[in-house]
Order: sequence, then C-alpha cells, then structure tokens
Amino acid sequence: IFDAGDWSHKDHPVRYGLPTIGASGFSGIGAQVNSGRNACTLSSQGVLATASQSSVVLLWNLETLKVIGSLIGGGGQLSGTSAVVSDLAFSPDGEHLATVDVNGVVRIWTVPEGELVWEGEVTDPLACVAFHPQKEQVAFGTTNGRVEIWNYVEGARLGGFVDDRHSVINALSYSHDGATLASAQEDGEVQLWDTEQLVGQARG
Repeated sequence: IFDAGDWSHKDHPVRYGLPTIGASGFSGIGAQVNSGRNACTLSSQGVLATASQSSVVLLWNLETLKVIGSLIGGGGQLSGTSAVVSDLAFSPDGEHLATVDVNGVVRIWTVPEGELVWEGEVTDPLACVAFHPQKEQVAFGTTNGRVEIWNYVEGARLGGFVDDRHSVINALSYSHDGATLASAQEDGEVQLWDTEQLVGQARG
C-alpha cells in the first residue's frame, strides 16, 4: 500500500487473494486459483477489496490491513466450481461493491455487510466494471467488445454499445460528472462515449 504523499509503502503478504494466516479456513480454494489477472479497488470509506484469480473477494480495512469481510463474488460455493472474479469497483459513496466474473455475471453488494443487492447476466465473459459517479448505474464490459449500462436498483438495461472489431473491453471509466464514458480495448484503442447518447440506445 503506497502513500501518495511521499510514496512510502507498507507490505502485507497475501496468498492467492487470501491472508496468509487463516487461508486454510476456505475449503477447496486451491482448485480455483490460476495464474493471470488480479483485481483490487479502494473505496472512499477506507476499504480495500481484492480478488486474486478465484471467486473469493476480500474486504480489508486500509488502516489496519485486517480482513473485515469476504464475499463469494463469483457465486456458488468454495468448491472449485465458482466463477473467477475478473474485476471490482466501489460506488462513489463506498457503500456498494460491484463484481464481475468470467461467467458473465455482474453483482452489486453492500459493504461491509456483503448483502447481494442486484445480479445481472450477459452471454459473454465479463472483463471490467465501473459505477456512474452520480446515478445508480453501472457499466460493464465483455470479452467480446460489448458494453452494457444498467440501473442496478430497477434492474433495467439502459443502453450500451458493441465495438466493431469485438475487441476485449479491458477497462471502463466515467468522467467526474458522468457525461463521458471511456473504454479501453485489448487492441490498443481507447474510445470516449457520450453517455446521454448511449443511455436509451440499443447499439447491438
């Protein structure tokens, strides 16, 4: 964990996204661990969420670096069959956490209680997720170049787009006012979208 002021840091050992002490309490976790992309995100409330190539999401207190909660972000049980979490994002107020997984499922959770608020699904594996900074909306991108925008309170699809080359959507980010959505594709292209035009449209 780096201090943005003087770039000093504190190291904390983590094994496969689980604390080195007490990791044995999660049965079957070894079957879910693969090499590849890990994910982390910080909340405005001082909570760090991490996922390391498994369905398990850990919530950490940023000051103490102690685990304060865990979620089965990929659904199912810790038996090796749950989907790997591919990305995480906190809502602006830090009260909700979004998880997306390789089975195409997006989930919204309360933090730190871990109550499931909403669950949606698409046909392609999901690679990234982002909260709108001012509205109860979430955008998520697939490995097939599709971005979906949903109202997670009403459970309604609001719009989105499909990349012409169907390149993997690696990252999504809203501007501070939510007027622009940036998407970064695996083919190296970054696109900027007017969210007013995206919402309410079905572009594929």
